[in-house]
Amino acid sequence: MIPRSNHGSRSRNGSPMRPAFPGTASYRPDNISITDDLHPVIHAGRVALITGAASGIGRAAALEFAKLGLKVAIADVNEEKLQEVGKALAATIGEANVLVVPTNVSKLEDVVRLRDRVYEQWGEVAVLMNNAGIGDKGTSWDGIENWRKVFDVNLFGIINVQQTFVPSMLHQENPAIVINTGSKQGITNPPGNAAYNASKAAVKSLTEGLAHELRERPNSDVTAHLFM
Repeated sequence: MIPRSNHGSRSRNGSPMRPAFPGTASYRPDNISITDDLHPVIHAGRVALITGAASGIGRAAALEFAKLGLKVAIADVNEEKLQEVGKALAATIGEANVLVVPTNVSKLEDVVRLRDRVYEQWGEVAVLMNNAGIGDKGTSWDGIENWRKVFDVNLFGIINVQQTFVPSMLHQENPAIVINTGSKQGITNPPGNAAYNASKAAVKSLTEGLAHELRERPNSDVTAHLFM
């Protein structure tokens, strides 16, 4: 997920769990274990929380964490698909190591409930992956409701999770990481989806700001990273 160097981005050839360093091609000698370049907080027995885990990147990340032996909490608004992912995780790591919490990240009360469930169950979060997002298309002059819907999930969903979880993570005994899922569209800004592009540009800025604040905090064992 995050290289040991704490770079916040990856090349397009890197995998979600093991990104290549920026500006390089993905390469792995045959005699090196696939776990050799994982961030040190990612190991068996610790806790990963993934939002937007019912499909796509979130689902893939949850399954990968389970294969690595982490306890996995998953959240999404799509309860039916989320339960299916939960069953797949349980088949790998057992039901006791899986927590399924239907959550709308745009609603702060849902996120607070999610935090309470995770900390009551396991007492920590080692990997917080803010992955929930939507991509409703529309022009720049479309109704304001489309813009609000996209920003409520893509930006304020991440803000809600950060505001709710990071203070607790800062008081944990062990190191932890925050991973925010961005998009190259927040940088390249291709035409056709202005609200989504703007929301992902904001996620990039938000993550860089959080990363700086955490670095400047004395004795902080929490770092923030942008995944795209």
